[in-house]
Amino acid sequence: MIYLGTLKRNNTIEEKIEVGGNILSYCGKCKADSLHIVFAMQESKIGKVTCESCGAKHNYRKPKSLPEDKTASKPSKNTKSPAQRIKKSSKKIDDTLANYDPNTVLNYSMKEDYKESSIIRHSSFGIGIVTKKITTTKVEAQFENGVIKLLAINRTV
Repeated sequence: MIYLGTLKRNNTIEEKIEVGGNILSYCGKCKADSLHIVFAMQESKIGKVTCESCGAKHNYRKPKSLPEDKTASKPSKNTKSPAQRIKKSSKKIDDTLANYDPNTVLNYSMKEDYKESSIIRHSSFGIGIVTKKITTTKVEAQFENGVIKLLAINRTV
């Protein structure tokens, strides 16, 4: 059985395919789309395949030559990690860090509690400001070099 059609989301297929059948898949070793033999499936999801060109065994990968699935949902706006996010108020934060009083800086410790706008000194990241209290045990802090990190607070070691 050769299946060269399109796939549904989550690697499920529109037509029945079974272990031992052929399917078009991207091979990382060949760096191309090629025919593969299916040797592992879970329900209707293709699991492992063997490349007929080079013999490599790997997880099924959607062929690069197939068009993009238009029904796939777009990622939400908040998919970026805190380190990738750029704060709109970064100028304000830069000004605050440029004019801080060294006597008011708190040495960061996981055991302590911090509120928003607290200026902290981290042993690895340097001087920073707490920009957001996420939970009772996590805060977000932005440091002088612009790096944003999640820090643990209120932890007993």
